Order: sequence, then C-alpha cells, then structure tokens
Amino acid sequence: MTLTSGPIVTGQVLWRRVDDKLVSDCVTIDSVPCPTYEQLADLIVAQAAELARLTAHLTKLDAHIARQDARNAELERQLAANSRNSSKPPSSDGLGKPAPKSLRTKTGRKPGGQHGHKGDTLRQITDPDEVIRHEPLSCTGCGEGLTRATEVGVVRRQIFDLPPETIHVTEHQLISRRCHCGTSTRADAPAGVNAPVQYGPRVSAVMVYLYMGQYLSKAHTAHALSELFGKPVSAGTVSAATARAADDLGEFRTEVTARIIASDVVHFDETGFRAVGALHWLYSASTSLLTLVTCHRRRGREAMNAAGILPAFTGIAVHDAWSPYDTYPQLTHALCNAHLLRDLIAVVDHHQAYADDPRSWCWETESHRLFDGDQRPHRYSCEACRSGVVGRASAFDCRRRPHQSDSVPAREGRAETSGVGPTDRGADRGLSEVRGRSARLGLGPG
Repeated sequence: MTLTSGPIVTGQVLWRRVDDKLVSDCVTIDSVPCPTYEQLADLIVAQAAELARLTAHLTKLDAHIARQDARNAELERQLAANSRNSSKPPSSDGLGKPAPKSLRTKTGRKPGGQHGHKGDTLRQITDPDEVIRHEPLSCTGCGEGLTRATEVGVVRRQIFDLPPETIHVTEHQLISRRCHCGTSTRADAPAGVNAPVQYGPRVSAVMVYLYMGQYLSKAHTAHALSELFGKPVSAGTVSAATARAADDLGEFRTEVTARIIASDVVHFDETGFRAVGALHWLYSASTSLLTLVTCHRRRGREAMNAAGILPAFTGIAVHDAWSPYDTYPQLTHALCNAHLLRDLIAVVDHHQAYADDPRSWCWETESHRLFDGDQRPHRYSCEACRSGVVGRASAFDCRRRPHQSDSVPAREGRAETSGVGPTDRGADRGLSEVRGRSARLGLGPG
C-alpha cells in the first residue's frame, strides 16, 4: 500500500508522514489513550506467536484424533474378528458364532455323488463264514408240503456282524527242572510276557487306537474296554500301553520323516498346546498320506529343526507366512489360501461395517494396509507360480469378495497340477485333532 503525504485516519488514530516516517497523533475518546506504534507492533508479534501456538496445537490434536481413529478402528476390527475372518479358533466364537458362509458359487449340480463317481458300499461276498438255509414249509397256493419239491431258486441275503467278543486267556507255564547236579533251571518267558497277569498285544493295540487314533480320553477308553470285554481296565493301563507303543515308534518315525522330506509338497502349521502344566508348541508337517506332529517347549526355528523336516526339505512348503519359515532359503514357498481368504474377508467385513461409503473401498489398498507392507504373500505366490505347480486363479465378483491377482495361487479346489493343495488345512487338521483332545481334557489351547 502506498501512503500519501496527507493525513490518514484509522480508527481513533490520526497518522501522518514526517521525514518519510509514519507517526500518529492520538485522538482520545472516552479517556482511552491511543496505543503507540511500538505497542501495536508488540501486539502483532504476540498475536502471531499465539496464532502459531494455536496452529501447532491444532496440528497435534489432528494427529491425536488420527491416532485415536486408528486405534478405534483396530479395536473394532478385533471385536469383529471370529473364526471366519481371522485365525481365531471356532471355540473362541462362543454363543455368538457367525452363520457359516460358503465362498463357493452355485454350480447347478445336485447334492450328493456326481455321475461317474465310484461310491463305496457294502457288497455280498462269495465265501461267507456261515450259511443258514431257510426252507418253505408249505405251498402258498394249495397248502401242500414242499419237503420233496424241486428247488427252483434261492435269494441270498448276507449279514455282516462281529462275533461274540470274549477275552481269550493264554497261560504261559514256565517249567523248572532240577539237574542231577542239583541246579534248578526255569524256562525263559516269551518276549512280552513280563507279569503274572497282563493284557496281550491285541488288547493293547485297541487301547492305543481308541486313545490316540479316535481321541477318546483315558477314562473313556478304559470304560469302553471294560464294558466291551467284561474285564477291568484302568486309566493307568491305557497310559502304560500308550507309552510302550510310543517307545516302539522310533523306526516308524524315521521312515515317516524320510518320506515327508522326499515329497514334492508338504503342508506346515503350528499351534500352542499345554503339556505337563506349561505352554508347549505343536508342529505339523503333512502330505496327502502322512502327517508328523511334534511337540516342543520352544517356538520358532529351534523347534522346527528338532522336528527334522524343514532343515532337509527342498520342495514346496505351504504355510501361513510365519517369519521363521523364511530362515530356510532352500524352500519354495506357497501361501496358504485359507489364511489369505480369511484376511480378505476381514477387510470386506470391517469396511462394510464401519466405512462411510461401503461401495468406495479398494481391496488392494486395504489388503496392503492389512499386511503392513509385508510383501511375503505376494512373493510366495509368485514363487509357486514360477515353479509351474500352481495354476492361475480367475477373478470373481468384486462386490461379494475381492479380486484375486494372477500371481496368487489358485482358489481352494482349483490347484491344477502336481497335487499342490491351495491351503495348509491338512497340517491344520492334525493339530486340530490334538487341540480337540486338549479341550476335552480341560487343558485348553495354548
């Protein structure tokens, strides 16, 4: 602004130029003194400082609100997490368990076995253990006896049943004889005959099968055998039989370990588990035929090395992208699609529940935020595709679920070659069975 040489009136102050300087003549109204130039300058400086302070405070408040919004969103996400959209187990859903929602689309096929499916059914055999003939007593037409009538046909009906179950007791008598020299010598007992009274290998095998194979508790196993065979069986007997069986599995475990290591694809999973009053960790390595579950007091590479699979395995490892798997550089990684789908479902559920406009979301941005910049899922998917063992996936309706990139392994049920399953549910299934036993025994998962 250019000042003239004449007087300038602003408010209660008359300003005029003297020697190229602006000076004021104070005009007093109601005995209020006019501020000096220096006072006004100080006031402007003070107001500028206050404005800067308030601006900085507002910036801090904005940052604080953003942090609070992010925290609230995270808490809301945790509240909405369940077994469908996170890694939480179904037992954690409680009474508010969400209704199951399938990701599969309708195919138009009828439920049940499809055309060409080879079913399994009970069929007659040619050499039954027992044949019982049933003769008609009299003719249904005239009432005459049929003792000497000609046989013109037979209808065969077979019943498959268990024979009467009874305990077969075998007594081993160890004979002692005295030599003419006066020494008495007793015969040696057969292998496995160690006590005056004991259960034989078949009953012990049934104990271990019900306890470990069918996951009955020790008490239920003992009770079932007592009722089936009419002989007393205690929980301690079941424990002793299981311990003996475990001691005999060294060679078997070595063979299973070697076969899993030699496989092209192995599925891995891990979970917490309480044992001997403390938290331990279960590790599962499985193929379509074999599963090895090991227990260790530590979590991480030490336990994985102790299991004996990952240090020597050089094939495709399907897992949940837990970071210790990255410490084995010889592996080809494949991300478990079950985990990926749960994470993407969580993105959709959270946005639809809390976003202002549910139609405006971008799943790529949200999933990148979900993984916090973690590129391992994308890298694992690319490794599996480059290996030529996982087929590409087709995109599906973005309104219902996110698009799946061509670099991501095929959806469940869509893997195309080499028998690579898209999920690690085979490994998880073995752990689930052990966790189920833990829950039934009141131990609870780790």
